Amino acid sequence: MVSTTNIVPRACRNCRIRKIRCSREIPCTNCITSKITCQESTKDVTRRSTHARSVPENRDQDSIESLRKRVTALEQQLSNLSSGLESQVPEAATSTVLSPTVAQLTPQHSPCHIDLASLEGDSSFRKQTLLATDITEFGSLAGIGSPQVVDKISGLRKLLERKTSEGDTPQCREWKPSTSITLQRNLPPADFVIRLLRAAQGSDCLLTLYFPIDMKKVEDLCRRVYFPVQAVTVGELTLLSALLAVILCSLESFPQPEFSEEEVAKYQALCKENQLTGIETYEINMVPAFEHCLVLCMAAQKAQTEGDIALQWRLSSTAARHCLVLGYHREHVVAAMPPDEADRVRRLFWSIYFSDKSTVLTLGRTSTIQDLDVDIAPYAITSDPGREPWDTAMWMFIDYARIQASIYEKLYSPASRRRSAADRQLIVDEITKYLSNWHESWFQLDTSKAYNKRLFDNTFGPVDVSYYSTLTLIHHALDLSTSIRIISDPCLEAAKQGLQSHVSVHAKYSLLDAQSLAFFAVWVHVYCPLTPFVVLFLHCITNSDTSDLDLLKGSLDVMEQTSSLAKSCERPYEFCKYLYSIAEAHISTCTENGGDTTDKVDFDLASLQHPPTENWPFSDLNLQLISSAFPSSDWWAPHAS
Repeated sequence: MVSTTNIVPRACRNCRIRKIRCSREIPCTNCITSKITCQESTKDVTRRSTHARSVPENRDQDSIESLRKRVTALEQQLSNLSSGLESQVPEAATSTVLSPTVAQLTPQHSPCHIDLASLEGDSSFRKQTLLATDITEFGSLAGIGSPQVVDKISGLRKLLERKTSEGDTPQCREWKPSTSITLQRNLPPADFVIRLLRAAQGSDCLLTLYFPIDMKKVEDLCRRVYFPVQAVTVGELTLLSALLAVILCSLESFPQPEFSEEEVAKYQALCKENQLTGIETYEINMVPAFEHCLVLCMAAQKAQTEGDIALQWRLSSTAARHCLVLGYHREHVVAAMPPDEADRVRRLFWSIYFSDKSTVLTLGRTSTIQDLDVDIAPYAITSDPGREPWDTAMWMFIDYARIQASIYEKLYSPASRRRSAADRQLIVDEITKYLSNWHESWFQLDTSKAYNKRLFDNTFGPVDVSYYSTLTLIHHALDLSTSIRIISDPCLEAAKQGLQSHVSVHAKYSLLDAQSLAFFAVWVHVYCPLTPFVVLFLHCITNSDTSDLDLLKGSLDVMEQTSSLAKSCERPYEFCKYLYSIAEAHISTCTENGGDTTDKVDFDLASLQHPPTENWPFSDLNLQLISSAFPSSDWWAPHAS
């Protein structure tokens, strides 16, 4: 049989119709010349199809088998990944609706974890503690050379040398190479969220009182995530998780019968994990967007409540940079937005502004948002009688944070050290006046109709402690010399009132639940300047004043009772405990010596940067090594004006 490949091709269809000689090629020369489509003969097409079907199937068996093996290997890898994901993610309810198309997270490396000591500047409490241990008058005070005091100073030195502790920085968390499918699978089921939103409709909802968000925005976000038309972003999923976590937290504090403790705890843990995962992603930290600003703001406030000041500084700084890129600090940008959106943006910006400014005095670092760049108008105070006290209080504390930031900028910043004594006196008088006016205005605020009055009182209860602590820090910055005698009468009086209010306010909070007491401990021991304790310590050892020692003891007892409630409160307590032990030993020795408080007290002190003198009884106590634990350790050295 003749092979079909040897059959001579026939003339094309056009040449046969026209009855002319064909070159028997496709296309043929006649069709090319005539500029028409050359059509192959029907019989040739049939022969070619038959020939193609007659090729033995085993010709490509090797290629097919290779492809089959590759597909099998891919299926096995996909199965392994799916099983691993199931083992890490808790089982989600079947009623949770997942988006068919979802945005992807970008895997990133975890950022460098911030050392709190590297953040702290001249106004921080640790720097104040360093000053209290670094004065050269110690070498001539009676009782300082006793073995008990030597041990205490040695212990304090070791504590100062430890630049970090578990309470200073957040636990290490790696940015997981996760997809938003993982975030969605961790969300509570839709039917539970519907019940949750119905329960949170009241005007006294913790979410709307504490954060710049309204329930309409929450409902819209729920529809967007649970019934998606387009891809759901990582920012939206993280924000929804953060919002739901706050509502669930309020149910934990104020239980409702339709929600069991088990389901509240279960879904709250899922939402918190989602929030922690989301805020560590590249998108939220690097892409400016309203949702990203809001979720960072909420995370920063949560860190502030827990006393994690290093994490708060990082989150609030990131949110502040997003606001500056988006133009939220400029009035003409916000005024061009629709009214509802403009109101949300105003509240969000000022919340981030507050969080950014509130770390300035505590850390001794300038803020990300500078006042000279801001011209956005304040948000409108609501006319709702129950909500009005909350809005007014928030705005007053924004002003309070601005005053505290100005204390650092004008009295404790590196540039401020060039100011003359006369200029510093004018600044101290000016800021003291502003702060006193603020304090008077605070007590004129009518809070009788505030929603959730008990929560309002618990939130703003430690105002007096913060006020007197800040006032002490202002007066303490009047003179940058190294003498103990820089403690002026206004500074000493403010310090005493600060410690007295510390004890009295704690007596009220000790009757409340553990969560409220922990809130008090964090605000007073982490975010309030503890300069009053340092001032009373210095005054006590200089004058052997037992009344000062009693005040120190009362304040230390409060710290001892509350330090275990928050990890961040432990180190301030340890600092103060060592200082009190030194003062107590000094007073005890002076009493045994018949009231002789000094041997040779030289009040013309050398610079703190000079090495210890020969009469210093602790030759093994390297004060320069202690100072190395802090940046700018010469802040008390005199400078030319």
